[in-house]
Amino acid sequence: MIEDVNLHLVPGAKDSIGNTVVRVLAKDLGKKYAVWEATDRRVYCDAEDDTVLSNPEVTSWTVRVTGLIRRRNALAGDYNSHVGHAYKLAFDGNLNGAVEMLRGTYEQISRRLMGESRLLYLTGALIISGLCELFCSYFFFFASVSEFAHRVIGGLAMAVLGGLMSVASRLHKQTFELPESRLLIMAYGSLRLVLALLAGVVAVLMINTGVALSFLLEHNEYGGILLACFLAGFS
Repeated sequence: MIEDVNLHLVPGAKDSIGNTVVRVLAKDLGKKYAVWEATDRRVYCDAEDDTVLSNPEVTSWTVRVTGLIRRRNALAGDYNSHVGHAYKLAFDGNLNGAVEMLRGTYEQISRRLMGESRLLYLTGALIISGLCELFCSYFFFFASVSEFAHRVIGGLAMAVLGGLMSVASRLHKQTFELPESRLLIMAYGSLRLVLALLAGVVAVLMINTGVALSFLLEHNEYGGILLACFLAGFS
């Protein structure tokens, strides 16, 4: 049985459990159902016949969609109306339409979050690369260091550029578990650049000790050493 107060809700009113209504998303006095959004940014519903909400597909997709929305409160304003419309379709007897609406909304939110995650991943990489390039530039051009240290610093700068190029070129293929913490995703991007730095150091050490590409050192091919570090960071 639907609570009578819920059937006559308006924005600013209290629902049957004490939530303040922000907006009424759907209501039908004839079929006796109401769907609304409260100040906690959640969607609520009440109906004379609420057996449609026990439909496994409707329930499953509703949980998925609302799970994504609750992890990103900013999404509520854009997508709660989609959830409300899906409830309306279900109460009107169009269960297939409700499921399709929820599935489409889930896919739309997922694409949006994936795009945001990729941007955060790139941001983390850019932060580390920027800091490293500043550090390397100072010691390369202004500090008095040994020839070996000079070679390492140049190698680090090129390895970071290689790592950043790798991140940018493969960004469209990068996937993340949704929803992930924003800081965690930025940390992933930063870690990728740290690995590029380590690869650059290893490349310089291998060349300097003659383990690999020793001919670059023998012929004083500084440009070749930088290119090797770039490729090491990119890989």
